[in-house]
Amino acid sequence: MVRAALSLAVRWGWLPANPAASVPLARRRRAPRGTLDPSDVRAVLAAAQDLSAHGRLEPHAPVGLRLAAVTGARRGELAALRWAELDGDLLAIDSSIAILRDGLGHPQLRDDPTKTGNVRAVRLDPVTCAQLDELHERYSLGGPWVLSVDTVPLGPERLSAWWRRSRDRAGVDPRWRWSETHIRGESGAQLNCREL
Repeated sequence: MVRAALSLAVRWGWLPANPAASVPLARRRRAPRGTLDPSDVRAVLAAAQDLSAHGRLEPHAPVGLRLAAVTGARRGELAALRWAELDGDLLAIDSSIAILRDGLGHPQLRDDPTKTGNVRAVRLDPVTCAQLDELHERYSLGGPWVLSVDTVPLGPERLSAWWRRSRDRAGVDPRWRWSETHIRGESGAQLNCREL
């Protein structure tokens, strides 16, 4: 803060130079990332299935959360998945849904490239493929999006709501949250379990 204030003072002509400019900034130490225990992942996925079966979550929620765990995809990437990007057990992740806020409470969704701009292919396990096949058979008439029954994509924030409700129902520690990118724990731990 001091360095920033002194930089403003230089810009405004109050000081000839910033005396704090040569002082090295301390770097924060980050806790190493971990992963959510596989039994907790299974509990969250089972809770999503139960909530969906009782009409308390959309039918796409269990598949969306399973895809998050199996692929490690970000919320926006999951929201942008199209049926055309699924070829057997190979899923191409090539775009991400961005939320554009206008300040008036009317957010717009835009299909953007992924954060890295790269396309990546993920091979899916048989259980995930079976769930996707069932979802496609029952709900694909609405549009091209895997996790939406509508002709528009799902908002990434909806995925976070699915996660919170399923996590709470499973009794998993509420410090595990889905941030802007991945499902993370308090120390930055990421949910990414291929052993489901």
